[in-house]
Amino acid sequence: MYQTASFKHRRWLSGGLIVCGLAATWFASSEAARAQTGSVKPASAIQQVSLPTRAILDAPISIKDQPFDHALRWARAGLKHIHNHIHDYTCTLVKRERVDGELSEYQYVYCKVRHTNDAGQDSLGIYMRFLAPSAVQGREVLYVEGENDGHMIARKGGRRFAYITVEVDPTSDLAMRDNRYPITEFGVENLVSRLIDVAEEEAALNECSVRYFRNAKVDGRMCTGIEVTKQVQREDSRFYQAKIYIDNELQVPIHFETYDWPAKEGGEPQLLEQYTYRNLQVNLGLTDADFDRNNASYQLRKPAKSDR
Repeated sequence: MYQTASFKHRRWLSGGLIVCGLAATWFASSEAARAQTGSVKPASAIQQVSLPTRAILDAPISIKDQPFDHALRWARAGLKHIHNHIHDYTCTLVKRERVDGELSEYQYVYCKVRHTNDAGQDSLGIYMRFLAPSAVQGREVLYVEGENDGHMIARKGGRRFAYITVEVDPTSDLAMRDNRYPITEFGVENLVSRLIDVAEEEAALNECSVRYFRNAKVDGRMCTGIEVTKQVQREDSRFYQAKIYIDNELQVPIHFETYDWPAKEGGEPQLLEQYTYRNLQVNLGLTDADFDRNNASYQLRKPAKSDR
């Protein structure tokens, strides 16, 4: 019998992924430069919106190890690499999520992420500006670990009352509306860490088939693809199938999607979430000013507090 993944089980990966980004032609080079200062105009970006290219897999790699051994080795080495060598990045996230049974349309979000502040202290900082669709165009979200009483700052954007800005707990109902994950789970390092946890759990159950693809492509980027398919459906199953694409040059995941079990035997699996990160640029030297609500490029007015 078909069982929809519960919220608890849906939160097994971060925003999805919120991983890193794809190097693609989302913006012209001049627009990409302006994006780094937060000055890209949403209207100009919308004119160039395109759906992510379907990921392309070639023939699978033959792996002699147990199904998850190869992936776990990569993930552990990748986590160390990210922690030691990726300090900040910008990207354009293209995401689609199923929330409360409804699959959203594609959303396009320009993102800035940093892992340490100007003082060299570990402090996750995230800034997001929504580019499309029009219902969320102009929305801005800012979260800085250890600041603002743990709250995120959000400007509504969209067609009506776009200027409304609030401070909310990242896990509150208001913040989680239309989202599968809280902003605190966003980021490459969080993603890979979660992948390790899930792979270790699934390896212990030994109920998955795993396929590897050497010359996969996502938006023209050469990747290694990993496809994990559950063979046994359990009440607490997080997913039926997951597909991860690791950029061969950057050595980080750049595309991720998961599917729920088919509604009936022989049916098509249901897409739960899909994240593609474009135009990834790493180690730009982002500063505290990039995560300051008073940044002149942002429109984050002083809000009325809300803990809804």
